[in-house]
Amino acid sequence: MAASSLDAIIRRHLSGQLDLGDLIGNGSRRLFRVPNDHLAPELAEGDWATVDLDDRTPSPPGLFLFWDDGRGFVLQRVHVDMNSRKALRLAIWDSRPGSMISVAPGDVSIEGRVTGAWKPA
Repeated sequence: MAASSLDAIIRRHLSGQLDLGDLIGNGSRRLFRVPNDHLAPELAEGDWATVDLDDRTPSPPGLFLFWDDGRGFVLQRVHVDMNSRKALRLAIWDSRPGSMISVAPGDVSIEGRVTGAWKPA
């Protein structure tokens, strides 16, 4: 999709003319509206993140889209926790102090990797 087409679609959504929800697109590449500043400075509230739904492996580290039963879709930083003395663990966090947690890979639902961002003017 050309950048100008994407700009037009997102502007229509932001103006209320088109309801796209939080996750738009079809196929393996989707757009996700960033709901807060928890991943600043990379992503800010109102930005749109491009998510590759086919890439759910947290190596190399990066930003990922998760499904959280209590909050819906959330974006978090993820890397394999090399300091864990247990079996394979993932370190998950955002920009807020004290937000890092270590979890078993089967305890979270990684939906895809963030591959880019669009910052509206």
